Amino acid sequence: MTRRSGSSHTIVKPSYALLAPDSRHPNTLPGWRGCTVHVLVSAALGAGFSQYLMTFDADGRGEGETDRSVWFFYVVTGDMTINGVRLAAGGFACAAPGERYLVDGPTTGATLLVFRLSHAPAAAPATSAFSTGHEERVAEQPFLGESCVRAKPLFVDPSTPAFDISILSCCPGGTLPAAARGESGLLFLTGGGVYRLGDDWHPVIAGDALWISRECPQWFIAAGPQPARWICCRHTA
Repeated sequence: MTRRSGSSHTIVKPSYALLAPDSRHPNTLPGWRGCTVHVLVSAALGAGFSQYLMTFDADGRGEGETDRSVWFFYVVTGDMTINGVRLAAGGFACAAPGERYLVDGPTTGATLLVFRLSHAPAAAPATSAFSTGHEERVAEQPFLGESCVRAKPLFVDPSTPAFDISILSCCPGGTLPAAARGESGLLFLTGGGVYRLGDDWHPVIAGDALWISRECPQWFIAAGPQPARWICCRHTA
């Protein structure tokens, strides 16, 4: 079914943005080819980090240097190789400042989420700090004391607690506690619910991306037959 013009639930405000898949426009990123790049979060929104989503052709490839940033990669669907390590859906990798990265060998249609943490320390580490993992091997724990909300911490900035990245899940009918804890970048992976952002209420479903500023109060309730799951980058500095 063709969506009617103007019916998207995308909305962009000074303190938050909800970006539905039907309103995204392809971008280009130096060093990336054979893939469609969507810039979900950037400094244009006032964010202190960037969030990209790449969808690959069979010959897709991305390479470059992190410079002064930390680059965190999360495989959403399909599989691919990052710096020689084969990663399936749920796999992740992290490249420290001053490192090179190479993403290649994707399955057709594979999708990759990238957080570019631009407030990382300026100095590159003395030795390589490239690392990989898979969310299945990360222990789950209650989030903010809520038994119905679980977190899998995938990454914490080793030099400063400014950034952390986690997979969060919320059982149907469960709620995320009201909070305004720095700014956040999210991508919903499965399920959905209703997000309150400031004084506004928005339905969210799998595929939706959010940017929430540090000044914006937030609250969430999961709805539907399955748990809501999303990946979240929080910037608390």
